[in-house]
Amino acid sequence: TATIVAVPLLGVSTLFNVLRDIALYTLQYPTVVPRHSIYYPTAAVDAMRWIRNHAKFGEATFAIGLDGNFLPMYAARQSVLGHGVETTNFAEKYHTSYALTSGNLSPADARAFLESVRARYILVTDASRGLWSIDPTTIPGVTLVYQNGSAEVYQWTSGR
Repeated sequence: TATIVAVPLLGVSTLFNVLRDIALYTLQYPTVVPRHSIYYPTAAVDAMRWIRNHAKFGEATFAIGLDGNFLPMYAARQSVLGHGVETTNFAEKYHTSYALTSGNLSPADARAFLESVRARYILVTDASRGLWSIDPTTIPGVTLVYQNGSAEVYQWTSGR
């Protein structure tokens, strides 16, 4: 009897989630990135694929917010700041990352941080743009290398 009750209830909840995602996708997407949706903007996915084709294994990409969480899935490359349970020294990287994106790190500290995490690229998309209060090109050694609509990839060169 538990199966007879569970199957209809689970089926209704799954149907509700599918209909909600379809409504979000057709009514708002891609002008608004839904907070709770499995869809990701095509421009952002294309930028992550660009990173996959250009970054070497062992090189990390600095990406914050949802970008840092999705990057390993789409690019098969390491993200500096991803899921909390999967990022080593998460609390330290979290605070330093947000200090960097808000312009609160000196150029020397920004360089030391990006070197310590082996960052080569910086990813900025609509999903993370609101978390940046500075232009990434103001970070010494950063240049724009890829742009596709609203997704941008910057290359960071340490100057070694």
